[in-house]
Amino acid sequence: MINILPESCEAEQAVIGLLLHDNDYIKPIRDTLKVEHFSDPLLAELYKNIHTGISKKQVVEPIALKKSMAATVKEFGLNADAFADSLAEIIYTAPKGAAIAEYAELIIDTSIRRELIRVNQKGANQATSNYDLNAPAILDEQLSELVRIQRQGTGQAKFATTQDAVQALFNPDRPATIATGFDTLDRIAQLPRGGITLLGGRASMGKSALFIEMAFNAARRGLRVDLFSMEMNRQQIAARAISSAIARESEAHTGMVESVSYRRIYEQRYNETEKTDIRRIARLLPTLNFDDTPRLTVSDIKARCADRPEKMDLVFIDYLNIMSLDDCKSVDRHDQKLGLVASRLRDFAKDTGAAVILLCQLNRGNLSRDNNVPQLHDLRDSGELEQHADTVLFVHREHYYRKRELEAKQAAGQRVSDEEFHEVDQVAHHFDVIVAKQRMGEIGKALLKADIEYNYIRSAAL
Repeated sequence: MINILPESCEAEQAVIGLLLHDNDYIKPIRDTLKVEHFSDPLLAELYKNIHTGISKKQVVEPIALKKSMAATVKEFGLNADAFADSLAEIIYTAPKGAAIAEYAELIIDTSIRRELIRVNQKGANQATSNYDLNAPAILDEQLSELVRIQRQGTGQAKFATTQDAVQALFNPDRPATIATGFDTLDRIAQLPRGGITLLGGRASMGKSALFIEMAFNAARRGLRVDLFSMEMNRQQIAARAISSAIARESEAHTGMVESVSYRRIYEQRYNETEKTDIRRIARLLPTLNFDDTPRLTVSDIKARCADRPEKMDLVFIDYLNIMSLDDCKSVDRHDQKLGLVASRLRDFAKDTGAAVILLCQLNRGNLSRDNNVPQLHDLRDSGELEQHADTVLFVHREHYYRKRELEAKQAAGQRVSDEEFHEVDQVAHHFDVIVAKQRMGEIGKALLKADIEYNYIRSAAL
């Protein structure tokens, strides 16, 4: 028999502390974490009072709790001052910025384990000592208890009426999508809030350039952008943003695209005149939240996003294939692990209302075809990823492949005419964004223009 039941007191204290630090933390756990999930009776009472107060649109803080729970705490052998000290300690030790949903999941998981132990022990006692009950009756009781435990873990069904759905449709808290900032692309597809957008492409196609431009386009409109770059460091991203901004300003003023390449900016290989422009433009860049920590897990990303109080709009992750999979040990195969990452990020997007843009590499399937245009099955471990994606975008530059074909011919001793090189030069700035999947829209292709050395991408004229 198990005499010591599993508890989750540290997680319970963390949830209480986070809720008292910021009542808005209740949102992702409001409908799942119940009072009965708590193992500590006093913490359960605290959660009950906090949950009730927030549901009534009240601001719940320690002083209010001290008054409302004055009678209750006496039952636990505490006076008002001791209770106040306990609250202060809980708030002080709460892991600020942590993903409260994960603590709630731990509390629920531990609660289910306690219930399973109790039910199994009760069944074992009945089976070995109570012969007044026949075996089918014991089994029925066990099954009823297991169903009750399952409901405790998943929560009660939360139905909405047709009227609720229509009200949400016509009076949303926030727009359902976020524009990319490229007119030709936005006419076909935008970035869905509460969903995952996969942005894929082969190496050197410009997917990093595109996501940086999308991020800064959104930041210029005042949206909150959290950018996780596990491949490039923040200095490289800043260099790209500055180079693009100079090019954009140049084209607006003169009609010509001129800038300093982001590589030269990053390596600080520029003259004094260029330096003045670079410093001036750098001061005008919009604010983004950067994190260039390598090998982050989904849990790391969720915790870092939750560290800031304002609502999330866009979360860019560069990129899936180099994320840490340490928190995906529940599955064995690599494709299943990547699918689990995408699934958890989609849940995160749905909980926060953010649009999550997840960069990913393609396999080499398109290299073996006459047509190098990427397709859905070119996604590495495509089945798992495609399943969880709301939108799939591919970047493709025809110039990249056609130029290398001509260079390969020359290397093989074949003659290449000036006309052939001229034809390839005609598509040097073409930048295709292919909408390969869109859960709430059609597929298609948007033509953009790109000066890759400046990281400058903009809509092409129709």
